[in-house]
Amino acid sequence: MSTRTYIAITAFLVAALAMIPIMMQSKRIAELERELRDQPAPHSKRSDGNTSRKGTSSGASGAATVSEALDIEVVPLRRSTLLETGYQMAESDLEGALAALADIEDASDRREFLRGVFTYVAHHHPPSKVLEMAKQLELADRGTALLAAVGVWTEGRSIENGQAENLIKRFGLETGLAVALAWDEGFEMQLGEAWIEAFPDGPGRSLMLGSFAAKLMEQDREAALAMGDHLTGYEREMFLLAVIDAWSPVNPDAAWEWALENVQQVGDRSRGIIMETIQKLAQRDRETAKEALGQLTEPEHRLAAIKALATVMAYRDGTVEAVNWANSLPSEAEQDMAHSVIGVQAPQGIGAALAMKDGYVEITKLIPGGAALRSGQLQEGDRIVEVDPGTGDFEIVYGQPDLNRAVEFIRGETGSTVRLRIVRPDAQGRLQDQIVSIRREQIVMPAAPPDEDKPSES
Repeated sequence: MSTRTYIAITAFLVAALAMIPIMMQSKRIAELERELRDQPAPHSKRSDGNTSRKGTSSGASGAATVSEALDIEVVPLRRSTLLETGYQMAESDLEGALAALADIEDASDRREFLRGVFTYVAHHHPPSKVLEMAKQLELADRGTALLAAVGVWTEGRSIENGQAENLIKRFGLETGLAVALAWDEGFEMQLGEAWIEAFPDGPGRSLMLGSFAAKLMEQDREAALAMGDHLTGYEREMFLLAVIDAWSPVNPDAAWEWALENVQQVGDRSRGIIMETIQKLAQRDRETAKEALGQLTEPEHRLAAIKALATVMAYRDGTVEAVNWANSLPSEAEQDMAHSVIGVQAPQGIGAALAMKDGYVEITKLIPGGAALRSGQLQEGDRIVEVDPGTGDFEIVYGQPDLNRAVEFIRGETGSTVRLRIVRPDAQGRLQDQIVSIRREQIVMPAAPPDEDKPSES
């Protein structure tokens, strides 16, 4: 073997040996994540909260990063390493781990370390202790801690699908995560009880209590509704609306019966209760929903039910069936309500599918039987640059960030006229413009296949 070859092999072996700790670290991180997922739910295996103390490591005072505070070497796998470090420190000395947190100033380091700490805590302590510990943290840290705990309790479902993040944006930290827990398939009421005890007075407590109470409606309706007995006025109404919102998808028939009997309890939320329950009934069985409509006598309740039923029918059953049903309603006000809803689900316009392309509003499809196709003036690929919605003035739609402006101008009342300035390439590829006038009409949409998203057309 030549000296050069020997040196090359030796260098390779040294580099390979140097990589072993990093590879082992990466393997350990993957193993840890699997271990965390495989552990049983924490609320089925409560502990007394005591931890074994193998040592105290509160970190170096005044350190700016976790590497300085914990005296560890940061490698490219830093973030995952910090997660594991937080978990392991909490496992060894929980108080020391929380004390070390105070010395970590880098926000990203702090977040990953804290995730590790509370992943351990959520696995090995009862929910009440986890939440009490989280409450002691500043708001940003509390959010990290609670998200880590909810991730453990829901086995990652509410975190991975983005549901928890979306609910936090809508309702705030504690209420949003409470709803995420309540909606999870593995929810157990002792988690809800711990959450209510930890966060009893937030601005979203009616929604939180209602979401948890809905889980009890099938087993103990009296106990479920009693969870909101201390609420009054607006909060009581919102509590009942939250109960119905979460319960009606589970048992729409029972939810409707309860709503019919108790609609007067909810005051100004009565229309919301009616709409929610009728919509869930209609999604499962349109005929049952129509029968439920027949049970209502109050005009405002009937209009609310018609709005919900028309929304489902216009999408699920197609425009023709929805319009025929709307025409069969007994009063003009009810027919108008149904038609207005159908007009939103199946818009009134020219019957063309649009898309943005290179700054232009391009016609990508002419709907069979629609006004645009019948007019013979438009074809697929035409580009709309200006629209006169009926005011006599053209509005520029070229160069807009999205389709909203164009769609708003093109749609309108059935029978009215819209003018479009379009451009179309000639045989030499030069764009030629022309103005076309089309009468708007109700766009006839076919019935939607189950679980298919509704298309957007004008």
